Amino acid sequence: MGAAAARSGPPTLDDLAALNREMAALVGAGLPLEAGLKSIATEYRGRSGRLAGRLAERTAAGMSLSEAVAAEGDALPAAYRAVVEAGIRSGRLSSALEGFAETAARVAEMRRIAAQAAIYPIIVLCVAWVMTVFMLSRVLHGYETLDVESRLWAPTLDLSREQSGWITTGFPLAIVGLSLIWWIRTESTRGGRLASRLVRWIPGVRRAMRLSGQANFADLLATFLQSAVPMTEALPLAARASSAVELAAPAEELAEQLAEGVPLTAQLRTLRRLPPLVRTALLNSQSLGESQMVESLRRASVTYRERAASWVADFAVILPVTLILAVGLGVVAVYAVVLMQPYFAVLHELANWSS
Repeated sequence: MGAAAARSGPPTLDDLAALNREMAALVGAGLPLEAGLKSIATEYRGRSGRLAGRLAERTAAGMSLSEAVAAEGDALPAAYRAVVEAGIRSGRLSSALEGFAETAARVAEMRRIAAQAAIYPIIVLCVAWVMTVFMLSRVLHGYETLDVESRLWAPTLDLSREQSGWITTGFPLAIVGLSLIWWIRTESTRGGRLASRLVRWIPGVRRAMRLSGQANFADLLATFLQSAVPMTEALPLAARASSAVELAAPAEELAEQLAEGVPLTAQLRTLRRLPPLVRTALLNSQSLGESQMVESLRRASVTYRERAASWVADFAVILPVTLILAVGLGVVAVYAVVLMQPYFAVLHELANWSS
């Protein structure tokens, strides 16, 4: 990674999404990219503005956009470099940038939703931990005179004041610290495989990314075919530019078989690895004609985008409720063991005395 990028730090997902939208608008309007990037660098503050400034300097020095992006090294994800390169090769850079911006924005939104949903359960968990330690180290010792300790499910803790303080505060601090590490590592686009796994760990993110990638793939494939790009080139280019990693291998395989003269109808096993709506449009290409196939791909793209947006909206409701229920039920179960079971043990002992 360049020294300037190292000093300023890698852009966040939000930064990269905003910058891509601006760049896509510039390319779509046919404006000079160098001057546009300088304007973006002046208008935007923070990391996205500095990134635009570095790209403008490199393009002014004679580098192509793909070379300028590659010079950022690990500051930008490898998928983004592939998107830019594929967009330039196909002559549809604007569409490629717009698709990547939408995917990045959707992942950033789900990351924020997950963080907001986790705040209340983390608070409940930390408070429950403090109360549990207090019960085990202080309250349960009160049952010693009744000789019911042998029937208690929860162990008592013999702790000094200093040990009690460390145990009481250690777990909440560890939870908060791990949460902050997760937030910081997933905020940046330069997280490598670890950050990617941390983001994908969020429930629902894989599905949203898959649907967004499928929408981008269908839209870019339609754009390439409409621009008279041969199918053997359009398939792998669309897969790389859509940032849908799972579609790269089947797209390459289909293109290779087509180049060897094998029709799509004879490649059903490979076609099954493509999105269903895209697969249907390709299989019916001969009967529909190219214009109708392109229209079918456009409709498929709209459908997948709507499904991705709907899933994100559902995710914003489902995740907080699920986390609160899981943590709440867990806390209730713990307190049923720690608090109620000793009470029933005392009642059982008193019943034995009366008999």
